[in-house]
Amino acid sequence: MVYVLLVCFSLLGPLLSAQSTAPPVYGKITYAVVSDSAASAAFYAFIDSMRREKPEQHAMVGQDITDQFELSRTLTFELYFDRSVSIFQLVREAIPTGGKDEFTYNGAIGMAMGTVGEQRHYLNTTDSTRLTEKTLGGSSSLVHVPEPFAKWDWTITGKTKQIGNYICREATSSYSFESYKGGTVTIPVTAWFAPRLPFPYGPNGYDGLPGLILELTTGGNRVRGFRAVAIDIQPGIERALPELGKPRAVLTEDELNATAKKRMERIRRN
Repeated sequence: MVYVLLVCFSLLGPLLSAQSTAPPVYGKITYAVVSDSAASAAFYAFIDSMRREKPEQHAMVGQDITDQFELSRTLTFELYFDRSVSIFQLVREAIPTGGKDEFTYNGAIGMAMGTVGEQRHYLNTTDSTRLTEKTLGGSSSLVHVPEPFAKWDWTITGKTKQIGNYICREATSSYSFESYKGGTVTIPVTAWFAPRLPFPYGPNGYDGLPGLILELTTGGNRVRGFRAVAIDIQPGIERALPELGKPRAVLTEDELNATAKKRMERIRRN
């Protein structure tokens, strides 16, 4: 069970109103990875099926994939923000040590973030800029991928629940992608946001709600996502946020996918 330790400030409400004229604010939310029992059961069932039906494949990659999955559930992420900018990133210093190689780490990060390779999410509400910074094949290969600013179409439901000291409201959305087997796959998204913390930010590129997202999960019967385990908001404080790296290139999502496809083809040929 993940325990939520939230820092509550009695003066926060009046200081957060009228953001255009309010004093500066600095915030950092720490998130742990959420993986429910159904998601874990489905994963281990998949590994067991591989062991029985494809023993050679299991001998090659079964333990690696299992190590990645188990490590993914221990990762920590942080969302830094002020009144106009947020950046979400992995806390690499918090990755447990234990002799795992870079392949295992990268696979675990990909499982937690739902992507290939490490990435950071940047949002600027002043100039309506959104982009994802992706790491491709090493820290020296940074790519910036601009995205539509109004990315998510949320529906706020009537459900509420308490997370730490905050009553949160539920909002739902979804995203779709083309399956490698053919056809379109649609994934439901559920967010729990805190109206008392009126910043439109959240984890892993999910945002756009009238309050900080303290819990975000994707999937229907197999839930994975992020849950806030610590909140540090300092009204009246102005601090520098982490900076994005200098990209090797700025690519659209289609261009990035084409580049990744060519890289995989080169790897296969070699």
